[in-house]
Amino acid sequence: MLVCGFDNYAIEWNGGIYPGLGQYEQSHCYRWDGLIQAAHDNNIYVQPVIINHGAVSSYTNAEWSSSPYYVGMADLASIQKNFSVIPRPSVT
Repeated sequence: MLVCGFDNYAIEWNGGIYPGLGQYEQSHCYRWDGLIQAAHDNNIYVQPVIINHGAVSSYTNAEWSSSPYYVGMADLASIQKNFSVIPRPSVT
């Protein structure tokens, strides 16, 4: 399931009904709760993709300028390079 800033499942974005970065649209959170519960009740696995390609793009389906992560175009290259980097867990 792909979640975009313009659908009824996006919980964080700028403008419109969205309060901004770190503040979640509660009616959409409620929708998520129902979706996850329905999937659980029906033994369905869900793999949400909570950010789409346009959110960190300045050219393909560009939504960067309305992204809650937007600070200015100067930081776009750094965001694109590091956005989906997940640090490797340490093994002890």
